[in-house]
Amino acid sequence: MFIQRNCFKAYMEKKRGIDILLDWFFPRRCPVCDRVLKNKEKICRKCQNELKWIKGPRCFRCGKPVEEEKEYCYDCSHGVFHYIKGYSLWIYEGAAKQSVAAFKYKGRQEYADFYGEELMKAYGEQLKKLQFDTIIPVPVHREKKRLRGYNQAELIARELSRALQVPMETRALLRIRSTKPQKGLNHKERQKNLKKAFRFYPEHCERRRLGRVLLVDDIYTTGSTIEACTRSLLAAGAREVYFITLCIGNGR
Repeated sequence: MFIQRNCFKAYMEKKRGIDILLDWFFPRRCPVCDRVLKNKEKICRKCQNELKWIKGPRCFRCGKPVEEEKEYCYDCSHGVFHYIKGYSLWIYEGAAKQSVAAFKYKGRQEYADFYGEELMKAYGEQLKKLQFDTIIPVPVHREKKRLRGYNQAELIARELSRALQVPMETRALLRIRSTKPQKGLNHKERQKNLKKAFRFYPEHCERRRLGRVLLVDDIYTTGSTIEACTRSLLAAGAREVYFITLCIGNGR
C-alpha cells in the first residue's frame, strides 16, 4: 500500500509538471477573443458575459427562444420534424457566432474541450436520464472534410461521448452529396438542397441497433439538416432521435 501511494504521488507530481509545461508552451486561449487565459480559466469574464445564453421560454421541440405565450417557434409550428427534442447553448450571434466561426473555419479545434464542458454543465443531467445508445455527429462531405482537416461536429460529439460514456458512430451516417451552403436559402430551398444528401450504411455501423440517438452539430437554424439526418437514421432503424448544438437561431 505504501509503495502504491508513493507511485501515485510520483505520477501526480509528474502530471502536474507536464501540465505546467503545456500551459507554458501552449497556453489556453479564450474561445471567443483568443486572449491568453490565466490559471485554469476556460473563457475570459468579458466574453462569458457577452455570450447570449438561451433563457426563458423555449420552443417545446427545437429549443429556440420564443415569446411567452407560444409553445412552438415558427419553423416547428409550420414544418414537419421527426426528431423528438433539441438542446442548444447560445443564440447564434455576436460572441457565440465569432467563436464558432473560428472553431469551424480557422482550425481552432481545441475549443471543443470548452464546448463539451459547457454542454454538459447545461444539459448533462437531462442527457444522462435519456440513456442514449449512440451519439452521431452530423457528417460533412468527404471533400469538405479533406480541405478543412476535420468535422467540427465530430469534435463536439467526441467530448460528449467521453462525458456520457456513450459510443460514437462516425462511419455509418455519411454525407454522400456535396451541397450548396444553406445560408441564404429559404426553407423549401434548404430541403431541396439536402435531398438525398445523407445515407446510412449499416455495414459500417459497429452497433447492431441504433436505439435512441443523439445527433450533434454546431449550429441549428431552420432544422433542415437535422431533419434530413433524422429521417435517414429512423429509416435505418433508430427508435428515437434527439439533437444537441452549440448555437441556435432566434425563434419567432
